[in-house]
Amino acid sequence: MNSKINNLNELFSDVLGLSENDFDVFQKLIDSKTSCADEIAKSLSKDKSTVQRSLGRLVIAGVVKRKSVCLCNGKKGRFFAYAAVEKRALKSIFEEKLKKGFEEKISVVESL
Repeated sequence: MNSKINNLNELFSDVLGLSENDFDVFQKLIDSKTSCADEIAKSLSKDKSTVQRSLGRLVIAGVVKRKSVCLCNGKKGRFFAYAAVEKRALKSIFEEKLKKGFEEKISVVESL
């Protein structure tokens, strides 16, 4: 299982340009299904702003979804809940990025 995680971490880095910190946050989301930045920061013993930056990069990469949630029990306010995309969607993202990158490299070779 450890080599599978390392391979996925490499894909996140090489294909999506994400850091190991970003991957750690993504893994935590897979484990917990849905979470907020504060919960992830506490569980990873990281600063909340660091986790928020990672979550932002993960959302931009398309591997994490974000939704606004209203506080309950008469409290005012909202927070963002984050969830990792399904395996099928993650696979499609990687396939699309790899294909696009390969096509770009082929076009450079052909222009020589």
